[in-house]
Amino acid sequence: MVGCKLEVIQRPLDGRTADHHFVIDCRRPRSRDGAIDSSRAAAVHDSLACRPSVDRNLKGISACGPAREAGDQGEGRLQSRGLRKGNRVDAHNASLCRDRRLNDLYANGLEFNEDMRTEEQGGGAGQDYRSDDARWGHFRPIIDEHFTQRHACPGGQDLRTARVTLPCVEPVVAASVVQRLIQRGATGLEEILPMAARGDWQTRSLCLSAAGRISGADPFARRVHPFRHWIARRVPGLRRRFPSAGYQGKYVRDYIANALVDRMWTVRMTAALALGECRAPSMAAALEPLLDAPYRAERIAAAAALASLGAPVSPAHSSLLDGAFPAPARIGDMTRTMDFLTTLAASHADVLAAWLRIQGAEAPDGTTPEAWAAFLAGPVAEERDGGREAEIRRYIDTRQTEYLLTKPFSHINRTQNARLLHSFLVVAEQLHVPPNGRILDLGAGSGWVSELLAKLGYRPISLDLSLALLTLGKRRFERERLTPRLAVGDMGCLPVASRSMDAAVVIDALHHVPVLGGVFGEAYRVLVEGGQLVLAEPGEGHAESEKSRGERLEHGVQEREIHLFEAIAHGRAAGFSDVRVVPHFVPLVSMTPEDVRHAMTSSADRWVIRRHDCPGLFPQFLLQSILDRPIIVFSKGRRPVDSRLPQTLKAEIAPRLLRDGARVQGAATIRNVGNTTWLGGGDAVGNVRLGIQLLGSDHRLLDMEFSRVPFRANVPPGAAVEIEVNVTLPRPDVPYVLKLDLVDEGICWFEDMGSPPVYVAL
Repeated sequence: MVGCKLEVIQRPLDGRTADHHFVIDCRRPRSRDGAIDSSRAAAVHDSLACRPSVDRNLKGISACGPAREAGDQGEGRLQSRGLRKGNRVDAHNASLCRDRRLNDLYANGLEFNEDMRTEEQGGGAGQDYRSDDARWGHFRPIIDEHFTQRHACPGGQDLRTARVTLPCVEPVVAASVVQRLIQRGATGLEEILPMAARGDWQTRSLCLSAAGRISGADPFARRVHPFRHWIARRVPGLRRRFPSAGYQGKYVRDYIANALVDRMWTVRMTAALALGECRAPSMAAALEPLLDAPYRAERIAAAAALASLGAPVSPAHSSLLDGAFPAPARIGDMTRTMDFLTTLAASHADVLAAWLRIQGAEAPDGTTPEAWAAFLAGPVAEERDGGREAEIRRYIDTRQTEYLLTKPFSHINRTQNARLLHSFLVVAEQLHVPPNGRILDLGAGSGWVSELLAKLGYRPISLDLSLALLTLGKRRFERERLTPRLAVGDMGCLPVASRSMDAAVVIDALHHVPVLGGVFGEAYRVLVEGGQLVLAEPGEGHAESEKSRGERLEHGVQEREIHLFEAIAHGRAAGFSDVRVVPHFVPLVSMTPEDVRHAMTSSADRWVIRRHDCPGLFPQFLLQSILDRPIIVFSKGRRPVDSRLPQTLKAEIAPRLLRDGARVQGAATIRNVGNTTWLGGGDAVGNVRLGIQLLGSDHRLLDMEFSRVPFRANVPPGAAVEIEVNVTLPRPDVPYVLKLDLVDEGICWFEDMGSPPVYVAL
């Protein structure tokens, strides 16, 4: 790689702290056959190094010096011929922080940290990055060959505006399956109703629609038939012989009505249309609150359902659609709203036709499903999306400094703080990272996740678009006397070397990214073999909250929701071989002692769990928690199981020791009967040694760190080694007991993991 290197010195305003050095290194990419690709090199050079906006800020520095080819592939950095000693730029000026030109420079990968410099690294499975702190000394973006090939769009095109091919998400329940259940009539309700309560938003919508259509088509739902209905309800064995949805859908409409308060507008709208199919006037009171729903489609569906029930629409709602939001263009990341509405309109044409009976109601342009879909969606509103600049501006003049510095340990937003801590603990529990391993904290903000990771013994690298937030993160780390490793950058275009991170975590940040696929692809690139991407994000319904709407309107930032199966599809498309969804609960969930007793004598489907004293069934609550806030672990292959990340640590120790005065000599045969390879050869974290503890004759501990004996080589599972033991006791005439156990340095004693130690009386 060949290119130019710029040096910028950031001088703090207080004049007391040291200058911050930035190095911008643009290297010429090679094509796949190894030759220099001049066209792409020019594109990268122009887009990152030769921008006029950057040149105006970096006075006295020429970014376009002629390049020469490096003779060694490992080299390839060329100092710009225009770079002269002593040219310094005061880049810590508050007005420059607000300047979009400087933000452009940051957003293209400028790293911010005194202690971090990311070198291009090879690496692969088993490579240890724990002892190379010298590599983290300066500020500079890393543009390796893989980075350039993927992200250097010709002509300087922004990655965010490039055409993206979305992976396909298979529905949880295929429409053909639901259609077959509908054809079975009321007998299909036994399978449809549980799915309507437990599925994702698509499954819930599909099954609620099916339940309403079955009720509407049931010939016994239009007249009172008490004996048949009584039999169908109370004798499960006869339900198939006497199927029934009940008079006016009596046995399904309560299930449907519960969905009127669902977290997704699509489900609420479907529930309204399904209730319209039941033709039960008693459901009018449940439908009326939906006339004030935020979205236009919900209001139309509720009004049409009321008209279908024969209930009048209140005069207060004569201007029903005033102030209603149009439907968003997409539901989640991969479903077009018009496709969903067209399918729904085709399934409930009769109910929607009742809308035309409302006095003064606006009519659609036609009666086809497509015309109804366009009418339900409303005029397409151009969403305000300020992109990366909006995310940067959002916290430049923030008045939340105190909260951001103490989050999540603050009296402000206690409920939110508890939820964040719960998410972090679940994420931390899922991390399989060696001690002192590198973890990339994506969307780190003010660094609260990185702070906690550092206190758990990892080396976090905090990455965020906002320099203002990272400056707060630096203060947070200095307050806790931790080493900050901070980087300004876009998580969809990481300034990090390939195969250099042990893990990447993203908590409450991915939903601000407009294009998800790039984030998963970049995370896969920077992880070592066996590395993990762990995310905990707001799921279904987050974009509809008042807080999210306010953030979009007031600041122009992205406030989307992460749908479980869409995120999984993105991860698999990026190459992650193993994906695990973590079942979890939000705080304030409990069971009474009676609930526990009941659970012990019944199937899990009937377990009762409570939140805010409201009972609910365990399976439904568990699945709703997963969909409301998905926590997903994506693994890039598997790590070798060794003592840095042990699973089962167990040893058989057979000592042969003799005492001569104060000298104890002999040997010990040690067999690995666990499933973890013991690393030998030293006292580094994760290495295994024989630990000898000194006890008195009464087995009272005298010296826990009496002696350590290292292994000369690694010990795989099933292997046995013999090591020499040579120790000197404190006094030659006093009886002692030696306790022999293995110790995984910096991690645990084997005894802590259930391996029995051996006691030798001397």
